[in-house]
Amino acid sequence: MAKRYMSDSEYEQQQYIWKQRPVDPYLLQSVIDGKNDDLDDDDEDAKQIKQDLRERLWVIVLQKIEKTLTPRQQDAIKLFLMGKKQEHMGSVLGVTQEAANVRIRLGLERLKKTCDKDKEIQEILAQLK
Repeated sequence: MAKRYMSDSEYEQQQYIWKQRPVDPYLLQSVIDGKNDDLDDDDEDAKQIKQDLRERLWVIVLQKIEKTLTPRQQDAIKLFLMGKKQEHMGSVLGVTQEAANVRIRLGLERLKKTCDKDKEIQEILAQLK
């Protein structure tokens, strides 16, 4: 729930739960230890092939963004892909954070539907696996 709909005590309680939520250290260790397992086994040629596939996939997805999304969604998705926060997006785009969130969500849904139908994207994803 958004902060503006909560009392101060409810917000503090929510934040306390999120900050104090216990996480199993073994789970964290498995995530950290398993992060680079597949990279150690690959030789340089396989790494280069994967990198080329990722670059090709990126180009295709950018083309899909340009063709299928509205200009407002394009702007929001591009900022999202650059790693910007929604508050920053809102100030750049001249809208609220909630409006930026909606643009991102709708844009990603439309982009996912389009990419799911594209055979070339599916082939690249299969090769990356």
